[in-house]
Amino acid sequence: MNDNKHYDNITITADGYGLNLQIRKAVEEIGELLAELGRAMCGADNLGAVIEETADTYNMLDQLCYLFEIENEVQEIAEKKMQRAAAKFR
Repeated sequence: MNDNKHYDNITITADGYGLNLQIRKAVEEIGELLAELGRAMCGADNLGAVIEETADTYNMLDQLCYLFEIENEVQEIAEKKMQRAAAKFR
């Protein structure tokens, strides 16, 4: 998918629902991902569900970053945290 089209869909949806509803939806999606990850840890054959819930959570986090206007800050901090984490294995 075209990154710009995906971003357009993120912003249209986020603006349509608004911050408060999308916070609630993000909490719901994160909970569903946690449940599927817990099942996977117990040996469930649920990779499809993990993929679905990861995508839902990813999209909700993108919307929250947009709505809070923190996209650049989150990206910068995420990169720094991954650099630190990777450094432990070099």
